[in-house]
Amino acid sequence: MRHISTIDSSGTWIPIDGSNPFLGTVGKIEVTKECIVSFTVKGCDIDRALKVILDVHPYEEPCIDIMPMLDWKKFV
Repeated sequence: MRHISTIDSSGTWIPIDGSNPFLGTVGKIEVTKECIVSFTVKGCDIDRALKVILDVHPYEEPCIDIMPMLDWKKFV
């Protein structure tokens, strides 16, 4: 891992029928403090990073965005 940062945030969601929410009640708007974690990994380590996140994250469906990084110097 090359870089890691965290940002305090608030999360808002509505658990839907059939869900098993870590926090909240089905059908009701929920708001809680959250922490956004941003980090970089090599492409060959993405599967391992996703496994770790899914193993430790309490939510049924964590929000995970994967953004490939391109070398900007190739475009100049």
